[in-house]
Amino acid sequence: MFLEVIKAEYIADYRIKLWFNNQVTKIVDLQSSLHGRMFEPLKDMNLFKSFTIKYNTIEWPNGADFAPEFLYELPDCSEEDEFDQLHVAEEALTNTGISRNSSTQRIPRI
Repeated sequence: MFLEVIKAEYIADYRIKLWFNNQVTKIVDLQSSLHGRMFEPLKDMNLFKSFTIKYNTIEWPNGADFAPEFLYELPDCSEEDEFDQLHVAEEALTNTGISRNSSTQRIPRI
């Protein structure tokens, strides 16, 4: 079976969530892959976000694309995103004076 990207969704920064035809879903970070004549323009965030699915992979209006096999071999950043979300939530709690570990702490009513 040939590997194909069947769906793609922009997440944040240079991260894209990809769905492959073998039932694998992952988030890849392409920031370190944007070098060379074709990929350098993709550092412009507006251009980066404008990808589409074409010929079974993601492609940009300037013709830049990555082989599905290359995308598949990139590390999955899904766990990083979960960690980032937890970190943001912890910061929000800290800014309100609530500790994640203090289940008995009372929250003042307004």
